[in-house]
Amino acid sequence: MTSIEWLVSKLEWTYSDIDAYNQYVLQAKEMHKAEIIKANRDGVDMAVDKKPFIMGEQYYQETFKKD
Repeated sequence: MTSIEWLVSKLEWTYSDIDAYNQYVLQAKEMHKAEIIKANRDGVDMAVDKKPFIMGEQYYQETFKKD
């Protein structure tokens, strides 16, 4: 689940509670930051370990899609 999907799921039942909304937005921003850092780290690891290059869409599907 991405940070955006998580935020939407939280807001579905709390949209009228502004304090909860603000907390969820802050948490989603931190989750998104962690996702970006992980993507960068994975890219560096791929280059250092000379792993096969994959496109961004494939990386996203393998890393974040949990269907």
